[in-house]
Amino acid sequence: MADTLGDLYKQAVPLPARKFAGYVLGDRSPITEKDLTAEELAALKTTVNRANQRNADEQDYLRRLSTMPRKNYDPATTPYGMVTGDDDKEIPITYPQWQKDLKSRLKSYDRTKDRTSFSYKDYYPKETSESADIYESPKEIIEKMYTDPAYRVKNTFGSAKAYNEKGKTIIRDMYGFSDKHEAYPVKADASALDIVKEYYDSPKALAEVMYSKYGNPARQPVEINLNPEPQAPQPKVDPIDSMINSGSDKLKQLGTWASKYFQK
Repeated sequence: MADTLGDLYKQAVPLPARKFAGYVLGDRSPITEKDLTAEELAALKTTVNRANQRNADEQDYLRRLSTMPRKNYDPATTPYGMVTGDDDKEIPITYPQWQKDLKSRLKSYDRTKDRTSFSYKDYYPKETSESADIYESPKEIIEKMYTDPAYRVKNTFGSAKAYNEKGKTIIRDMYGFSDKHEAYPVKADASALDIVKEYYDSPKALAEVMYSKYGNPARQPVEINLNPEPQAPQPKVDPIDSMINSGSDKLKQLGTWASKYFQK
């Protein structure tokens, strides 16, 4: 019954709303795979796989790029041939410097091969950082909350890291809200009413700004195993037997008497 009620709750209240409400009420217990539906776990797996593929494609591209001969190298047209100087101006680098930079980029992938960083742009195919933050109306937000599991996990976890540990993929992060308001600027002396007036048409922004300004800044750990052990099916238990076995001594006695009475 508990599992059934828990599943119903997950279906009735979208993941971002569940986690935000718990956070506001002071819940700092780890967020695990048990807090997600099967569809949300699958969406997270797809997101991590997409990020892994993006990294693999980038490594392959860098390796092929590094084979470019010196005679074909033109810093103005070659990827990574220009760097930003101290005055924020783009300046060209030499071919040896360029080769060294490519090797450094490839080594960074080797150093982090046991973990994958994913961001908002990895939740959907061909997503970009810009399109991932496009304005959405309250109606669109509510509709996606109930129909799109990728949208739910995206708006709960955003950017995070997935670690490969003994064949299992573990997502670790800290859930919470920034008090710096980078995404949604607000004046330091703004009142709650000012914030509501500013962000009334964006529930997500309103919730984040209100809580980051007035709430507890402590974060909530995230520890999600994307490869959980399959749960053994629960044996069917007769409700009367269950009541008899789990009740007080008096309840057990009453249950035993009732069983004998009805067998007559």
